[in-house]
Amino acid sequence: MDIELLCGNDLKKLMKNRKVYLVDVRTLEEYKSEHICGAVNIPAEEIEEMEFDGLSLIKKFADMRKCGFKIVFCCKSGSRSMLCAKILKERGIDCASLYGGIEEFRIDE
Repeated sequence: MDIELLCGNDLKKLMKNRKVYLVDVRTLEEYKSEHICGAVNIPAEEIEEMEFDGLSLIKKFADMRKCGFKIVFCCKSGSRSMLCAKILKERGIDCASLYGGIEEFRIDE
């Protein structure tokens, strides 16, 4: 099961040219301190449980894909986002992970 890895520049291009649903999987505190503009915060723990605010995340992510969004996970360094991408991929939902996390995204600026 291969997970698509995006470098910071790849993500920036996608965000300009395509609908991207960027999910920051860090804790709410980490997200509040710094995040990529346009990212939504759904902590990795919530994704592991597949429920967020009482909603089925599988349905939410499947609906986003049906609407043409590319789902991309990000975190600080890339490990939590890769875990979340694997969880979704195992459930049949195509997604990607930001390689190197937001630290790499900043370096690529």
